[in-house]
Amino acid sequence: MRYFLMITMLFLFGVVYANTSQGYFTQDGNASRYASALSQLNALLEDFNDGYYGQVEVVDEYIIIRFQEGKYSKFKIADMADPVLDIKYDQVTWDCRNSSNCVLTDWNEEGVESGILFQEMGSSNLGYLLELLSNFISAYRSK
Repeated sequence: MRYFLMITMLFLFGVVYANTSQGYFTQDGNASRYASALSQLNALLEDFNDGYYGQVEVVDEYIIIRFQEGKYSKFKIADMADPVLDIKYDQVTWDCRNSSNCVLTDWNEEGVESGILFQEMGSSNLGYLLELLSNFISAYRSK
């Protein structure tokens, strides 16, 4: 009986440990899965194009880009295709799936856009930006 009790306790400890390390019992375990990738992305954006793109944050399942000027763009990652590097025009484009207008914004009268554009002329950081965006998207989607 003692061995049965010991084995049961070890099993339960293992289940609790596995679940807490995967974030199931934390208040926002999902955030920890992409927080590091988001932090790295924001660190690059501080200097990318003189900080023009501001910071990226996650609020209630929306990704919000808060531009340096006080404007914003807001969207769900599920509505977005994968970002693409366009060396010819020195930009990374991150478009909505199916050519829709899935990005809510206060940049224009319509209040919507068909994607996000990160641009910095002559930048050697575009490839790194694409990598960081892809890492964040992958971590966020796996939550």
